[in-house]
Amino acid sequence: MKKYYVTGNTAKGLVNYISSNLQNIKQTVILKHPSDSLKTSLIQQVIDSYQSNYEIEVLLSALSSKYLDGVIIREKSLAVICDRVAKNNKIPNAVEIDCSLFTKK
Repeated sequence: MKKYYVTGNTAKGLVNYISSNLQNIKQTVILKHPSDSLKTSLIQQVIDSYQSNYEIEVLLSALSSKYLDGVIIREKSLAVICDRVAKNNKIPNAVEIDCSLFTKK
């Protein structure tokens, strides 16, 4: 399992390398929700489901060590990322999922 950052707050402002990390990925799911905790929980469930059979790349969050920005499973050509990381990036073949559709109000 690889763990790394694709975004960072630097002296020159926010940098975001998600587009280059998603090259050759055919399926990208963008999780939309105001709660970083909910998105992290969903990403962790994807990691738990696939880590025993696939090489996983975990995208760490520059916001806090308690959050994740996403997961990439190259063997399945699949990425699941949070909306904050996808913001202002053109990600081909991405599907946005509004996570509030699956939460109780």
